[in-house]
Amino acid sequence: MLATAGDSHTDIFCRNPAVKWMPDIPTTAYQLCNPDSRLKAGQKILEFAKALSAQDTLLLSAGEIDCRIHMWHVHVRDNRRLWNVMDETVDRLSIYVNTLLENCKCRVVLLGIPPLGNQGNFYKYPNWPNDQQHVMLYKVFWGKCMEYPFGARYVDMYSPFVGNDGHAKPEFLQEDGIHLKGAVTSYILEQVEK
Repeated sequence: MLATAGDSHTDIFCRNPAVKWMPDIPTTAYQLCNPDSRLKAGQKILEFAKALSAQDTLLLSAGEIDCRIHMWHVHVRDNRRLWNVMDETVDRLSIYVNTLLENCKCRVVLLGIPPLGNQGNFYKYPNWPNDQQHVMLYKVFWGKCMEYPFGARYVDMYSPFVGNDGHAKPEFLQEDGIHLKGAVTSYILEQVEK
């Protein structure tokens, strides 16, 4: 059985009866390994994953909120090099993936970030990057994740769905301007089986 957990990019599976869907948690990849995080997302996902069997696959989604909001904000607020913030985020995601692999019987597959949508700064976050900076951040973070030895399969959700402008191709984007349409689930399932 396929099970999904993580951020709202797993919602495309919520109506699929063949998928065990954990309601999404607005978590960042950065915070998953933090036991003191406000949402306790890492612990909740770990408990969910521990209930899965060795025949099950957990599809974990995290990183898009980091790209859209967290990394640039930390870069500006703390006057840190953006590349260092990105590297630290990928490292922390890897720590969490290893925690899952060490403590659960199931196979773990990491669902990569989708391309930047077109929602804009809907929530009025401080330190919001301009469009060019945002496109660059998503692309660089995607590249870092593609090259990183996570120890788990990494499903590329960026390159098949990105347009020439660095944003998600409109035909794959939901009306909310952030999430990919359910039509991409066949691609994901294909990649999970590889």
